[in-house]
Order: sequence, then C-alpha cells, then structure tokens
Amino acid sequence: MCDWAGILAPAQLGSVSNEPDVPACNIYLIGRRPRITVDPRTWKCDAESLEVSLTADLGAGESNTVHLRGVNPFGQPLRLVAKAPFTVMELHNEDGDLVSGAPTAMWFAKYLQSVMGSRRMDATAVDEALFDLDVVYVGQSQDAGGAIRSRLQNHGTLQKIMADTNQNAPHLDVWVVLMQFETLNKMAIFGPWTGSQGDKKSLEHAAAVHSAELDPSVITALSEAALILYFQPEFNDKFKDHFPEPLHKTYREVYDLDMNSVGIEFETLATIGIRLKSRVVEPVFIHTGLFALHDQAARRRFFDLDGWTSVADATYLKRGPSSNIPD
Repeated sequence: MCDWAGILAPAQLGSVSNEPDVPACNIYLIGRRPRITVDPRTWKCDAESLEVSLTADLGAGESNTVHLRGVNPFGQPLRLVAKAPFTVMELHNEDGDLVSGAPTAMWFAKYLQSVMGSRRMDATAVDEALFDLDVVYVGQSQDAGGAIRSRLQNHGTLQKIMADTNQNAPHLDVWVVLMQFETLNKMAIFGPWTGSQGDKKSLEHAAAVHSAELDPSVITALSEAALILYFQPEFNDKFKDHFPEPLHKTYREVYDLDMNSVGIEFETLATIGIRLKSRVVEPVFIHTGLFALHDQAARRRFFDLDGWTSVADATYLKRGPSSNIPD
C-alpha cells in the first residue's frame, strides 16, 4: 500500500531534495505526457471565479485546447504571470505579491483536485486526458535518504528518457512521481484443501507468515517488482514477465516464508491529482494488481483449489507477457 506520493518536474529535484515536508521515498515512477501551456490572454479572475484556456501539445502539429472555468479558492482577484513557452505560471495579487505558482500542468491538476475532490472519479466536463501520465520507468533506491536525495539527481535512466523524449517526442514533458511504500498488509484464505503437510503444518505456516516483519528494503524491492509487472514500462527490462528469482538475496525471506502472491494498491486522486497509465494500463485514479511469486502450473496453493484457476496474477495473465505488447 502506498503511504505517500508526490509529483515534480526533473528541474525541481534539486530545490526540493532537502524539503522537510518531503519524506524519504524509495520508489519512483518516471512518466511522460503532452506539454501543457497556459494562455495568459484568456485569463479572467475575480474574487469568486477564474477562467483560462489550456493547450496540450499532441505532436505532429496537433493540439487540444480546453477552456476551464471554476471557483477562485484564493478569494481575491489575481493576475496571471507567465512567459513563453508558458509552461510555468505565477499568480500575483493586486499588490504584486506572489500568491501561488508552479509548472502549468501541475498547478491545474492540483487546482482540480482541490475544487472537485472525488467528483473527478465520475464523468465530468473536464478533459482528464490533458493530465494523464504515461509511466515509462519504475525504479527504487535503498538509500536512507530516499530516491530524490541519493539517486534521481544524477540518474542515468532519467537522463536517457529525457534525451529520448527530446529527440523522438519533443511535444512531451517528463515528470517524476515519488512514492513511499511502507505499509504491508497480509491476507490468508483457508479452504478445504490443506496440502500435503496436514493441518498442523499449514497452520504453523500461516502463523509464521502473519507474524513475519519484513525489512523495509524487502518491501521496497517487492513494490518495485510489482509495479514493473503492473505497468510493464517501456524503459524497464527486469521483472516485466516474472518476479525475481528465489535465489536473489533481497527476496530470499519472502520465498522462505512461502508467500503465494504480492499485490499492490494505491490511488492518485488524493495524492498527485492525476491519472496514471501505461501501454497496458488504462488511465485511472485507483490501481490494484496481484502477482504470483511462484509458477502456478508447478504448484497448488491457497487460491488454486479443486482445479480452479488461480486469481493470483489475474491482471498479468489477461495482458500476456511484455513480448506481446505492440510497439
């Protein structure tokens, strides 16, 4: 379960690396989405409401422009200040003081999060596709300071993705999502089949799993592998079709406990305020995935009773291996 998440542009990594409000996040996603610009000429704002036009660059000369109207959460007239290429904006009050400012896409995603809340889960007039982030890489850092302090500022894959974007998709912007996975929930399902070990051994095994306290490094590693299996990111090579081998020292404890599956669950509506997607995941706010740690054809465990198909890995099996994903 994800305990915290935040989003930032690569240019912000240095400035927020020592912010006390940003926890140590050992999981990160790198994503891309169309560059969003604001048109200052369309800005209207009084104490009650605001309106403005936003444009998403779709590439090849195509674009999507929407006109946004909504309440003014600041309760005072504001002036929008933005310079070309209009991807960063500031709001100033009548005295010229800075009231708010951020990259354009981030500011409006947070604005919608603030004024609409859970209503964004329903069909609305807002074009959520403007803000959808396409996950292209999942990574981890085992350092105590988290990914932002020890890894991302000089990250080779991030630089590679940015270079690839500049060359092949210059209409896209790269974003980094920081995530903290610390909460581990365990679930056991008991049925009529107790395996070849008998009732006593089965109950002892269940008790051992329930009482086990996994090291944070193991939770981080499992989270990374599960997220890679779930999103099938374009720039990840490992774990796309299977969990790490049991001999890998980081995962040895999990295999020794004979856990059946690993699942992930997180939502992005209340955290980063945008939907995530990938080549195999539709854009949604709520993400769940369950993945088997073992070869289901070679063993019969909790979920595979009397010939039923295991529910573990249901999402992955429906998609097929990454080799079947079209380019």
